[in-house]
Amino acid sequence: VFKATSSEGYGGDVPISLGIDLEGTITGLEVLGNSETEGFGANASKPEFKDQFKGLNAPEISFVKDGSANGTDQINGVSGASKTSGAVVKAVNSCLYYAKNCIGN
Repeated sequence: VFKATSSEGYGGDVPISLGIDLEGTITGLEVLGNSETEGFGANASKPEFKDQFKGLNAPEISFVKDGSANGTDQINGVSGASKTSGAVVKAVNSCLYYAKNCIGN
């Protein structure tokens, strides 16, 4: 389990906790709290967004705005909250980088 924070959310810091198994597959994501706009960025804490990460095994994840995520290395962003979506993805990618390049996962 890794913790990371991106300071690039709309309302400031967006801290996450990310589970990664020994094969490098994401086992779960929790948004630990944020100051994002209610009804928009705050929706990053909802299962509809965070559950998209579970099962992904890629060196880097990106998000799309149009709902067309491929489910391999892309997730769908939170509607109306590109900055929040980007902040979560940036924090996730920092965890993935560390797991794969610094501890050999």
